[in-house]
Amino acid sequence: MKNYLNLIFILIFCFMNYFSNTLIDALCPMRCNCNDERLIAFCNNSLLDVVPITLNPELKELYLSNNQIKNIFSSFTVYRDLEVLDMTHNSMTSLGKKNFNLQNHLKVMSVSNNMITQINNLTFYGLSSLHVLNLNDNLLQDLPFRVFATLISLEKLDLSSNAINSVSPEAFSGLNNLKSLILRNNRLVRVPSVAFSHLPNLVKLDIGFNSFIEMPDYAFSSLMSLQELLLDSCSVTSIPETAFLHLSHLRQLNLRDNHLTQIPTEALENLKNLNELIISGNRVQIITAFAFRGLTNLKVLEMSYLSQLSYIDRDALIENVRLKKIVLEFNEKLKNVFIGTFDANSANLKYLSLRGNSMETLHSRLVQWQRLDFLDIRENPFNCNCSLVWFWKFLKESNLTTKEYLESVVCAKPPNLMSHPLMSIPVSDLGCYESKNSQYLTTTLIVFTVCTICCIFVGLWCRTRLTYLMHKKQYEQSLYPALTDDITYEKGRIIDNQVMCSPTTAIMIKPPIRIAPITEL
Repeated sequence: MKNYLNLIFILIFCFMNYFSNTLIDALCPMRCNCNDERLIAFCNNSLLDVVPITLNPELKELYLSNNQIKNIFSSFTVYRDLEVLDMTHNSMTSLGKKNFNLQNHLKVMSVSNNMITQINNLTFYGLSSLHVLNLNDNLLQDLPFRVFATLISLEKLDLSSNAINSVSPEAFSGLNNLKSLILRNNRLVRVPSVAFSHLPNLVKLDIGFNSFIEMPDYAFSSLMSLQELLLDSCSVTSIPETAFLHLSHLRQLNLRDNHLTQIPTEALENLKNLNELIISGNRVQIITAFAFRGLTNLKVLEMSYLSQLSYIDRDALIENVRLKKIVLEFNEKLKNVFIGTFDANSANLKYLSLRGNSMETLHSRLVQWQRLDFLDIRENPFNCNCSLVWFWKFLKESNLTTKEYLESVVCAKPPNLMSHPLMSIPVSDLGCYESKNSQYLTTTLIVFTVCTICCIFVGLWCRTRLTYLMHKKQYEQSLYPALTDDITYEKGRIIDNQVMCSPTTAIMIKPPIRIAPITEL
């Protein structure tokens, strides 16, 4: 009897198991892939126009991208344990109000690439556990009062590629845990500085590809935890001195493709811990001495596509002693980098790119070349002459990881070497002849030149001295004319019958003084 009952139980179990699998398959919509063990449903590209409500109510992850869903209504009340929801690339124009009221376990929601035009402070009601919200590539125009206030756990918010032109001062109120905010590619004309004051723990802010009329004072000073700031392609012409005040934790700053005409030294000076600065694609003409003053922790500097740049002061980087990577590429007016420009960085510099400038030569003392791990100097109009022999030898002996780049360096001058790879040219064709004879000849010429100069100098000195003595004698004779009446005795001859001169001497004797009688006076 007992064995009989066990058999009946096994049969019933097998029947129920088969029936439940069949039921699950029946409730999973066509074109969907449902995994009841992992509690995941993949309904991407399934031609759905509504959210299916027949899936496992204990579902954890639901993927509905690339369908034709226009509305969600109250479809998600069935799935209270949902943690991940992907509804990208649909046709939704609105998310309604309180449609996620029961999704207090939802952590990631993506509704990007729809046609959502507006959201309000009830749209996300109930999503108290949400960590990531992607609203990019929609048609949002404004962010109203406390629109995200219920998202108390939100850490990442992506609002890029909308049409946002207005942000309420209280729009981000309640987002105390937000770490990343992306407002890229919208229609903002003013930095919403007041709205940012509600984001005390923000680490990354991306507001690139907007068109700011001006940058206000203290624009980002409330974001004291900020570590990464992207301000690229924002039509910025100048940056106030106080714009980055209090950003002591900022590590990365991107100012690419703006309209800056000079390095904003005073504003940058507040960023004591900045590690990476990108200032490419601006209208800077001259990089002055101490341009990056105060950036003593800077490690990466990119200054490429500066179409007007023609001069870099040799002291421009003198305070940036920790620089490891310098990218100085495609600056078409930059013909020369002075010796000493990279002296302060030589101890740590490992990556140097001078590609695509207008440099005709390189100096052996520009940088400590042997310390570099990466070097790129392609697409410069090099004049392959004697000045590049040292570099030719360096390339032959170096073990750079980018040696294949350097082997493709070609000559632009002289005409007979145009388009020839530098490495393929015999050193003798570079116009230098470093033989012993030439060295001896050089030494001889130097010695001859020095001797000639010395002889000329001595001759001029002697001539000047003789002239001086002659003029002195004439001057003395003009002062004492009576000296011409002196009597000279020579070789034993008697002159004036008074004194006789010895045969070996000559004595000049003044005539005796005659005293006139009183009668003659």
